[in-house]
Amino acid sequence: MELRQLKYFVKTAETLNFTEAAKLLFITQSTLSQQIKQLENELQTLLFDRIGKKIYLTEAGTEFLPFAKKTIADSEFGIQRLRDLQNIQTGELRIGVIFTLSDLITSTIISFSKKYPNIKLVVINKPVSELLDLLKERELDLILSYKPDNEDNQIEYYSLFDSNLSVIVNYRHPLVAQREVSPSLLKQFPLVLPSVGSQARLMIDQILNNHHVRLTPQIEISSMTIMLKLVETGHWIAVMSETLIRGHETLRAIPIAGKQHQMHPAVIVLKESYQKLSAKEFIRILFENLNPKTEK
Repeated sequence: MELRQLKYFVKTAETLNFTEAAKLLFITQSTLSQQIKQLENELQTLLFDRIGKKIYLTEAGTEFLPFAKKTIADSEFGIQRLRDLQNIQTGELRIGVIFTLSDLITSTIISFSKKYPNIKLVVINKPVSELLDLLKERELDLILSYKPDNEDNQIEYYSLFDSNLSVIVNYRHPLVAQREVSPSLLKQFPLVLPSVGSQARLMIDQILNNHHVRLTPQIEISSMTIMLKLVETGHWIAVMSETLIRGHETLRAIPIAGKQHQMHPAVIVLKESYQKLSAKEFIRILFENLNPKTEK
């Protein structure tokens, strides 16, 4: 049994299409079919049911798939560990970021890439549920997201900081004089919120529901950069983590009346999994950039 055969099997299992899998693997369909057949012969069991032009995983194939994925992942992590031991500063670091926190890692990407120019950074923006799936499939090395509400024994997280959920306004907006803002008062102003389904929006909606307030935003958007530019015009207000306005001198964060509601940005990694030195270094720089030491 060869490692490449396992890779061929996994890709075919993911696509359930020999033609598509062969294209993704940059091999011919006949080569793929031959290698899968050799693997099945060695295992003495069928991994795929072939019905016409369609293929399906057999029960044996379904059972074998997670072991094949783990073997591939372990080999890749083994290679990475050898590189780390030899202090080879090359390779690839794959980072998942939810849309609303993308701006937080800009300075870290710049710092890291300048220090380690031979390491390729791949940054992926997706909803947190999709990012967690990619992390568990070992397609990502780490995730930047809000601390998950539900317990998951496959992951662990490192909180970056605590941040209050606040009303964000331009410094000349009428609300800027308020010490706190009642959620019901938000209905009186044009509002922009994170897109429905995003982790930040789910948290915001849950908090507003606790106040028995239902808001209808004029604009819903996934990009924090655009959202903050809209608020900077002075026409719109937003509800988001107060930390996201760092560096925006024309914006102010006003607490929401009542109990303080905190959001917890965090780095999420796989539990009990080998972590690349490059990932550890990226996390270190991220913490350093987000929590700068105060000079005495």
